[in-house]
Amino acid sequence: ALRAAAEAWAVAPPEARAEYAEIGRKCSNAFLRHFVRPDRRLMANQTVGPDGQPVAVIPATPDAD
Repeated sequence: ALRAAAEAWAVAPPEARAEYAEIGRKCSNAFLRHFVRPDRRLMANQTVGPDGQPVAVIPATPDAD
């Protein structure tokens, strides 16, 4: 979603860019809050479960964005 927001921002008319920038900001904040691990020298988890803990097996799902 972050990549999609950035690409949409790049081609959007000026009056619509603020909305895409806000979406990108929210995505970035969620990534930093839920996936980046300060205790692991800021390494990010690829997948976390409903409890917020890392999942041992990465699901075989293609990147949709």
